[in-house]
Amino acid sequence: MFTLTACVNEQAPTSNIVPSIFKSRLDTLAHIRDYALLQEKISREKKQLAANPTAAHDYFFEMLNDSIFEYWMQTPWDFNGHTDTPRKGEIACGYFVTTTLRDMGVQLQRYKLAQQAASVIAEKLCEPSSIKRYA
Repeated sequence: MFTLTACVNEQAPTSNIVPSIFKSRLDTLAHIRDYALLQEKISREKKQLAANPTAAHDYFFEMLNDSIFEYWMQTPWDFNGHTDTPRKGEIACGYFVTTTLRDMGVQLQRYKLAQQAASVIAEKLCEPSSIKRYA
């Protein structure tokens, strides 16, 4: 299942790396370094969770929503943006989706997929039965 959400979360972050992003809001180099540390943490955890699909699903959702997305806050949007580094350059919607998923360890063709319509991205990444279309 693939889920993207947008919301305001008033709860404290659950990742032990996330709090550092609040300290480094103005220090882009520290922000990028902390993001690389988060990616390493996710890679390690992914290997440990491989045998437990439910825990892996919950971890994936938590890391994407509570950590990865937080790092991308304040990254300027641009229709032609394609940066792969948070807060460095600009990013378009499709590239945001494919880059954050890539950084979560999902293997995909970042550039090719990012240039597709949202419906194509969903069809490539989701189980067909999980896709709902509303007219």
